Amino acid sequence: MLGETIPCRYRILQHDARDDYISVEVARNRAGRPVRSNRAYAEASVRILTGFIEPHLFAGFSGGPKAVLPGIADVEAIMDNTVRS
Repeated sequence: MLGETIPCRYRILQHDARDDYISVEVARNRAGRPVRSNRAYAEASVRILTGFIEPHLFAGFSGGPKAVLPGIADVEAIMDNTVRS
């Protein structure tokens, strides 16, 4: 997706939603529970997320804001966002 030269010139990270060490609290959801996101993303001065943008059967389009949640959120925030009470 990024070709050969981009990874040589820029730091490329792969997010792991289950790794607590790489996540930092960025907000609280409506229920008051923490929403944690990738620490490198939260601390970066320039943020670029990659992925597809295409029609989605249930969610309008893939990509866009979904690159952040669920894309680089922690597993708890992802599950909170998926399960509605």
